[in-house]
This record gives sequence, C-alpha cells and structure tokens, in this order.
Amino acid sequence: MRGSVRPTTSWTPRASRLRWLLTVDANPEKTEEAMAISIRTRPGFLLAIWIVAGAMPRAAEERAAESARAEERAAEARAAVRRGTFRGSTGGNERDVVVYARGGRAVRYEITYGEGDFLFDDLECGEYMVLSSGRVASRIPVRSGETTDLRFSDGAYYSPPNETWSPARVSFGQTFAAEASQIEKIVFWIPSGEHRLALTLRESGPEGEVLGRRVLPGPVRWVVAVDFREGEWTTRMSHRYYVEIRDVDGRPWNIGMAGKGDVYSRGQAYFDGERQLDADLALTIESDVSGLVEMAAAREGLGFIRQGAGSGRVREAGQTFVATTRNIVAAYANAGWGSQPERCLEFELCIREEGPEGRVVAPVARVPMISDWGQTAVWFPDEVEVTPGRRYYFSMRRADGESFYAYLSQDVYPGGEAWRDEKAEKAFDLTFSIRGERTPDAITYPFNLDLRPGKLSAEISWETGRPARSRVEWQLVQGLERRQAYSSSPAAEHRFVLHSLVPGADHRAVARSASAISGGGIIRSRPLLFRAQGELPESLRDTLLMHDFPPRLREVPIENPGFEEGLAGWRASGPLAGLLESRDGLRVPEGSRALGYLHRCASGSGEEVPRKLEPPERSLALQEVDVEAGRQYMLSALVYCSERGGGWQRNNRVRLLAFSPARGADSEAPGGLAKMFEEEPPRRETCATTWFSTGGEWRRVRHAFRADGPRAAVGLELYRWWALEEDCVMVDAVRLEEWEWEEERPPGSP
Repeated sequence: MRGSVRPTTSWTPRASRLRWLLTVDANPEKTEEAMAISIRTRPGFLLAIWIVAGAMPRAAEERAAESARAEERAAEARAAVRRGTFRGSTGGNERDVVVYARGGRAVRYEITYGEGDFLFDDLECGEYMVLSSGRVASRIPVRSGETTDLRFSDGAYYSPPNETWSPARVSFGQTFAAEASQIEKIVFWIPSGEHRLALTLRESGPEGEVLGRRVLPGPVRWVVAVDFREGEWTTRMSHRYYVEIRDVDGRPWNIGMAGKGDVYSRGQAYFDGERQLDADLALTIESDVSGLVEMAAAREGLGFIRQGAGSGRVREAGQTFVATTRNIVAAYANAGWGSQPERCLEFELCIREEGPEGRVVAPVARVPMISDWGQTAVWFPDEVEVTPGRRYYFSMRRADGESFYAYLSQDVYPGGEAWRDEKAEKAFDLTFSIRGERTPDAITYPFNLDLRPGKLSAEISWETGRPARSRVEWQLVQGLERRQAYSSSPAAEHRFVLHSLVPGADHRAVARSASAISGGGIIRSRPLLFRAQGELPESLRDTLLMHDFPPRLREVPIENPGFEEGLAGWRASGPLAGLLESRDGLRVPEGSRALGYLHRCASGSGEEVPRKLEPPERSLALQEVDVEAGRQYMLSALVYCSERGGGWQRNNRVRLLAFSPARGADSEAPGGLAKMFEEEPPRRETCATTWFSTGGEWRRVRHAFRADGPRAAVGLELYRWWALEEDCVMVDAVRLEEWEWEEERPPGSP
C-alpha cells in the first residue's frame, strides 16, 4: 500500500527543498502541496525543517516587538520629564476647580470637599488658565518635574468652608476686615427652605452706620450668589465692616457655618445681633480678586420655565450682548437635564459676532457641567479679541447634541436678549455672565506663595504669570504700626524679607501684585497669619496673644465635668450620650473618659453605608447650676468630631446650650430647665451655639450668655445625620466660668 503512493513532484536537493518550503510557507496557495510533500517524504526530517521555517519569522517579529516596547518605554520616560503637577486649594467644601488649556479645552476637573484641597498630576508642561468658583488665575505654568502650588484660598476675600449650619434665627451677621476697595460678590448657603432676604453693609458692627443695602428679588434657596455693580459697595483697606443677612418677613432660618468654629481671626459671627465667640458664617465675600471686569450679565432668575413663553427643552440656548472690553476671558451659563442620563455632561460654549449665524470669534470651549450648577468657559487673554461697542452672541449646547433646559433670567440686561434654538426671546435674558480684562493680558494672580518665619524676620515669596510690581505689608496682629517693602521693577518672581518681628508674637502679612500693564489692577493675597520663632517677652505676654482674654472672675462648679464618673450629675437622653474610653485608637485629652459615641461598620457585617438616618439621631446631656442674675458667663468644652466614608466632615456634630430665664414656676422646679430643653426643641434654637464639626481635631469651643435668673441649664447636644463607615463624637472637660469683659470687645474678638 505504501509503495503505491506516487509523489506529485520530483525529489529535490536538501537546500533547494528548504528554500521551496520557505516559499510555500509564505504563499497560502501552496500550503496543501507542501503538506502533501511532508507526508510522502521522510516526516521527521521535513517536519523539523517546517518548524525551523515557521520559527524564523516569529523570532523576527518578537525582536521587532521588543524593540517597539523599548522605544515606547523611552518615549514614556521622555514624556514624564516634560510633565508636572498642579496642587492647591479652592478654599472650601463642594467647590469646582477646572484647568483649561488653549482653545477653551478643559483638561482636568474636580469638585473639592473638606478643606478644598486638589491635586492634578501628569500634566503636560506649559501655561494654563485655572478656574475655581468664578475666580480665574491666568497663565499659571506647569514645569517639568515640578509642582506648582495655586491656592484660591489665598485670594483677598473672606471665605470659610461651608461645613455645618446655624440654629434658626431671623438675622445673621459677620464682621470682617476689608482687603480691597470694593465688594464684588457675596455667596452663602441656605440648608433648607426658601426665604426673602435683605443684605446690609455697616461700619464696624450691628449698630454701625449703614453703607449699603440690597433686597433680593423673590424667595431664594440653597446656594445664593449676590453680585454687586462696580462702586456699589465700596470699602477701605483693613477697615472693619459688618454684613448682615435678614429675613424680611421675620421668619427664622438657617445659614451655612464654618464647622471648626473660630476660623477667621479678624471677625466673628452674630445671631440676631448677639456675638458668637467661636463661630464664623460661611460667607464668601469676594473683593477685587479676579482682575476681570464683568461686561454683561443677568442673574435675576426665573430658572427653568415649565409652561408658556421660554418653556421646554432646547438644543441650543444663547444670549446677545455688547462688548465693553477688548477681550473675553470668561463666560458663564447654567443648564439642567434632570437626573438622566448623567449628573455631569460635556457642553460646548461659543461666541459669535451679531447672532447665531455670525462668525465664530472664540475657540469652541468644551466644558464639564453639572446639572443645575452651571459652568464657566475660560480662554487665554489673547484668544478672544472683541471690539467695545459691538454686538456679540454667546451660546451653549450639549456636546452630544441632545436637548436640555436653559436657565432664564428676567429681562434685566438692556444690551441683548435670550435666544432659544435660533429664535429670540425678547421677554427674557439667559442667566449668564461675560467677563474680560480692563487691559488685555494684565491678570497677575499669585502662585507658589510661601512664608517662612524666623525669630526676628521672615521671608515671603511668590510668583505671577506675568511681570508685575509687588509690595508686601506686615504688622503685629494686635499692633497698629504697619511696615512695608515694595519693588517698582516688574518681575515674575517676588521675594522680600519681613524685618523687626517680635519673637513669639503673632503677625499678619499681605502680599500684593500690581500688573506692569496700565489698567491691570491689583491682586492681593489673603492675610497670612504667622508666629515668629522664639519666646514672647514677659512684658508683652498679656497684650500680644492671638486671642486675648479679659480677667476671669471665678469658676462655677460643675459636677463630673470630665465624665470620669460616668454620667453622674448629668441628665442624659437619646442614643448618642454614651461613654468612651482611651482605647480603640481614641485619645481622651483629660482623664480616661469622655462623653460621646463611636460607631464603626465592621467588614462583612452587611450593614448598609452610607445610609441616611430617618430621623437623625440626637442626644442631650444637661445639668442645672446656680448662677447670679445679671452676670455674664462662658460655657466651654473640648470637642472632637470625625467621620470616614462621608466626604463632608459635617455628619457628626456638637453644639453648646445655655438657658437661664427669669424666675418662674417652671424654672424653679428641680430639673425644670433641663426638661424645657428636652421637650421644647424651638427653645434650644434660641439658646444654642452653631453646630461644631471639628474634622478630626480637639478644639475648645465656647458659648457666652447672660443669666436672667438664679439657675441655669447648661450642656451639650450631639447629632448624627448619616450612618457611615465610621462616626465619632467626643466631648470632655466642660467648664462654666464667670467673666467680665468690655461690651465692645468680648473674648476672642480681633
């Protein structure tokens, strides 16, 4: 049988046969013939030839692939050298930060929480425009292998983080020191409800001369931003002012607060005209911080109109306006699309001449937008040149072409009107803002700001994206004499030595950069508070402390103030008023016990976190003490609050309570005052501090009150809103002291 098989081709020499097989291997049409040859001839020999022939191209491919991988690694190494990092702070909770490259292209975006810190690494080297909560930093560089530090919290404005909220009151106020010549914007947060509000600016405090007033049109809710025209609310540098926000209908409401207490050393909060020793309103008071001029805007909101003219969804929304500067740097609009498909989508913002069919004058900016939040497109100062007095058209559309609803304003801007899908809506304006520079390319926002204190001197340095003239002023926090140093030669790097410091004393410095281009304006840093090295001289110890206190008259005894004897002496109620000890990683500052709670979700427990608690958990810890009517007292306690898995640092909270009414049957009955606090929640609102949420720090917080009767109920309220991976509140070392201070300067005031 084997001898009857005839080969289909003649036998060839070994070398020729190898070449032929290599040819066949590369020619699919001869594959069957090659297989036939391999079967009819000596299989072992030809099979080996076949394997060698197939291995040769594979080895070459592997060598080529390895070479490509090596080149790719080298390219990555070269690219890494050409990359750098942005880091900094927006200054607070739930604030946006966007990094823009040329062409209005958003290359990085983040919403910050807690202290507002952000970090963007692996950025290509070059210049960027950076936006945060409407503020624009121009031409900030990213350098190879370096980190650029940009802190919007260093701007010349008052802006504590928005972490907790106040008790319900009719009016709230805040004293502050002006850092610029005018107020541009005030932003605050209403945790719940809608209210008709009025804002008032006064000299010094609640009884000061009225300098300005603004009644907001219609009820407002949630985040409220009030813009002021140039010259409407003017201020003087370093002068003390008071801003008040009042419900015009006399209804109690809540406002956002700084959870860590006294975070602003140059002012304090007021509730219904009463000073709060360890509280600051979470207002943002912007003043001359952007270096930009608003050329056109409309904000008297109607929002989304559900029926009638201007109602429904659109694919393009726009607004015509008249330019008043020679360039456009920032353009804002607001849109929404409900909960579907995503909370954040990409939008395209564009500027044209005249109207929807006009010539495009700005690169189409692609920006991330959160539904109902709005977003600002930012261009480099030389990218969008316009002619003052000429009409332009600003538009927005979703990048995916789908529909959305645009926020509309009342018809308050006289230079243009809203457009919807290329149709003018003359009865409305778009909710929008267009900003440019007084003089193009003149913004000099500071970055890499650094201050290093010594014993008798300190060194301060910063940079600006464009050459600027610079100056620095410094003084003792409680001193009147101010020193300064300045440079009249424009430069991008600024460095000064602050001399004649007092060892161990607290000082304050402010850096200023004035554009070298006429009309560029001045950008100021926030007040930098620092303490010189060394020991404070004994002769100055009573007068040059950051927070000086008046003489203490006496301490009022409190039973079991440190909870070392459990809850003895305290009237405790609710699920949170337990006892904690120095274990499980906790540190009790005095003794071994503290009041509070610690809840950790064990891995694999099946407990759902985060989970909103309905209703929130609350606890009271109160006791009654003897006081003297007409005297002034201060209740204080060490407080610690922390959380994990929430991101807000306001879930676990504590506030102090103090109640001393005039004589009455209820107040004289044993336990009567504490019972009032337990059974009448509205009464607690009138006698409470703000909520404190200290972000993982021990802080002593205080509450001043005047006794109207012979007895007082004092204590604490604990609050837990959500169940998280970890929740903790601790309270220790409660004190009650009688104080005597001047009416105009309570303890802790600047």
